[in-house]
Order: sequence, then structure tokens, then C-alpha cells
Amino acid sequence: MLWLSIKSEPNMTRLVNEAIEDHNDAAVETLIGHGADAHSGDYRLRAATPETQWRITRRMLDSGRKPKQFYQFGQWVPFAEIAVGYGAAELDYCLQRGFDPVAIHSLSMPPFGARHRP
Repeated sequence: MLWLSIKSEPNMTRLVNEAIEDHNDAAVETLIGHGADAHSGDYRLRAATPETQWRITRRMLDSGRKPKQFYQFGQWVPFAEIAVGYGAAELDYCLQRGFDPVAIHSLSMPPFGARHRP
């Protein structure tokens, strides 16, 4: 298989992004299982299916990334959207891993009124 010959970064990230853009959730799962970097901020999650968004987010949380660190990358779907967008079990999982809705909200939203300036 192709992934056997390119198990190093950034090649794995490129393959994951191609699978994300093709909405190939099975390929994303396989690539992550075979060494795609769980700390990479280069995944194009805005283009991913909701299932893949959650799968990659969970993998990153499991590998030690903190919810605040998700905002370092422009390609990310807002973490709060992922944390509350799936279900109670997923939200509870994120809360156990350090998700603070108040702190995250302040990172993802402009100050009150900033959006309405002329």
C-alpha cells in the first residue's frame, strides 16, 4: 500500500487532507491509525465530515492537546462548535479533557459590539 512507503510527516498529513477533502472517512481513520501526527494543526477540518471532525478532535485530545491549543490554527473548526455539536457524551468527554466553555468563547468571539462597528 502507498501509506507504507510514506509514514513520515508531512506526507501523512497530505494524505489525511486528501482523504478529508474526498470525504473518505475510512481512509482518514486508517491513516490516523498508521501514524498521522495527532498534534498536527494542518488538517483541513473545515472540509471534513462531522464524523471526521470529531474523530480527529478526539484523537488530538487523547494525545494531550488542550482545547485552547486548537485555536492556534486557522483551518480548525471552532473547538466549541465541535464540543457542543455532537451529543452529551462528546461534550462530557471534552469537559473532562479541559474544555471550559467560558474561556473558549472568549478566544473564539470578538469583544461584544466589535462585529457591529461601521
